[in-house]
Amino acid sequence: MCAQGQTTTFVGKPQPGAVLERFTLSGGRSYDGIWDAAKSQIHVVTKSNHVANASVQSSDIVSRKKLGDGSTIPIYSDVDIAEKVLQLNQQNYKAAQARLAAATQRRDALHGTYGHKNLPTAQYNAVMAQYKATDDELAAAQKGVEMASQGFAKAQEAYAKAGGKKQYNLQ
Repeated sequence: MCAQGQTTTFVGKPQPGAVLERFTLSGGRSYDGIWDAAKSQIHVVTKSNHVANASVQSSDIVSRKKLGDGSTIPIYSDVDIAEKVLQLNQQNYKAAQARLAAATQRRDALHGTYGHKNLPTAQYNAVMAQYKATDDELAAAQKGVEMASQGFAKAQEAYAKAGGKKQYNLQ
């Protein structure tokens, strides 16, 4: 969430007269999108959704093929896209925290049930296998939180670089 406790609704603007094209670039990359000559970028479109802005020099475009009418596709600014990515990273962090909490709870429940008890060998071996699986999940969940935190930090940096002004945090 934003520091103000609000979420943002992204409202793009349809582009009357826009043409959806397939752009093939030098180096072999290709994008489906709408060309923005003023910003020298392709508004990348996937399944009628504007998903990114790719800065491209017009001299890097090897070929263009018209795919259809792009006038009804809402186009978002760089800051809108960066904010959307930031919010997705914020959601990923919260999901990673929930996974970590569940893994911790599972480990604590195992320890509470079997800790410091003398068990028959077969049951002991089964419990140790559960401990190993739980410890592995806990380690993976901790790594997931770290990775999600790093992803959020990178997305926050990109958002600020794109001109974003709202403050987001992981609380």
